[in-house]
Amino acid sequence: MGRYYGDHLIGPYLFPCRLTGLNYLLFLQQVLPQLLRDEQISASTQQTMWFQHDGAPAHFSGDVRNYLDVTFGQQWIGRGGPVRWPVRSPDLSCLDFYFWGHMNRNPC
Repeated sequence: MGRYYGDHLIGPYLFPCRLTGLNYLLFLQQVLPQLLRDEQISASTQQTMWFQHDGAPAHFSGDVRNYLDVTFGQQWIGRGGPVRWPVRSPDLSCLDFYFWGHMNRNPC
């Protein structure tokens, strides 16, 4: 998975083939902060960033949503979040275009 900041990708980071709420929570708590540091994203910029993900089951776990509420407050987009991502939304984000192309070339 990768995240965009401005015009470049932060990451990528590949999850285990079976993503669970726990794997995803550990990524948010431990890996994402390190990726942001590696990219030298300032603390002030991080405070104004928005976090977006889709409605995948691992993204919807209670522990993940609680962590996002504490960490990003009202600045996250996703199923069950303050800004809802519609279930089975046909809308694709920039990440979808990168990610699915990458996964088609490099399957688990």
